[in-house]
Amino acid sequence: MLLTDEKVRHTILSVIKDEYDPIGSRKLSEKLENLGVELSEAAIRYHLRILEERGYIRKVGNFGRVITEKGLRELRRAGVHYRAGSFLAKKEEQMYRSNFNPDKGDGKILVNICKFDRRYLDQIVDIFRECYKSGLAVSPLLKIIESGSFLSEKEVGLYYISGIAIDGMLLRKGLSIHLKYGGVVEFQNHTPARFIEMIGYESSSISSIELFSTKPYSVLEVISSGTGECPATFREFPGIGYGEVEKTVKALKKYEIGGFLKIGRPNQEVLGIPVGVGMCGMAIVTSSTPLMVARERGIEVEIEIMADVIDYSALQLL
Repeated sequence: MLLTDEKVRHTILSVIKDEYDPIGSRKLSEKLENLGVELSEAAIRYHLRILEERGYIRKVGNFGRVITEKGLRELRRAGVHYRAGSFLAKKEEQMYRSNFNPDKGDGKILVNICKFDRRYLDQIVDIFRECYKSGLAVSPLLKIIESGSFLSEKEVGLYYISGIAIDGMLLRKGLSIHLKYGGVVEFQNHTPARFIEMIGYESSSISSIELFSTKPYSVLEVISSGTGECPATFREFPGIGYGEVEKTVKALKKYEIGGFLKIGRPNQEVLGIPVGVGMCGMAIVTSSTPLMVARERGIEVEIEIMADVIDYSALQLL
């Protein structure tokens, strides 16, 4: 793949950002090659040096490099938040790794990760509970991460269930789930009314959370008054599977997993979005929505989606 130097460096930044831990040059080279970007060791060192000089990345001892806040701003400015491969490619990989069984309540489940100043731990835990109670979170179940190379002494991390985990559960039941859009849903009288903004995942490099973060939407207004906006995702699935989806949604309630805004019947539009012939639509709240509330309350939070797959039993209501 032929790219300009700036495109190469943005690609390198995207790969580094997508890593849970500091990434070394060898692993970086492999990730780039998987993306069709073949660079010599000398070329990689050259681009890494420039990125360091610009303050976009920093070294973590001998472990490798991580992206900085300045680097994150540069990615947002350039509009190249497509991560390693693409959002959809990573989604497919992680869905297959997740094997949580909603009928038995056991197995591994896909999680996101966030980190923030540990002073706000209790507040953020309460926000997850508050949002779930209001139907604005996938789950209140969390796992605290006290240490790691990605955390400073003042920070703490949380694992929380990803909405993509639901796709994996339905996939294992033989249902083909097509994640089509991310966007913003308008609420009226505590009820989701319609999508007011959308991006297509196959043609866009940003997520619904990023779209939500770029404009003055407010989840807090939904919680307090029932009128406001919330980030959400939209999926399609074959209409023949409607009954199985309803059954799964009911089973998931026992395990504190939800966030379903609306599930349409075959050929029925969902929150203003039409579906294909013989298909059903499903709108699910974005799993990082509680962290948007935290940001509205002035708490700085960093988020990585689809970060890992862990045992469901490791999560708990804190």
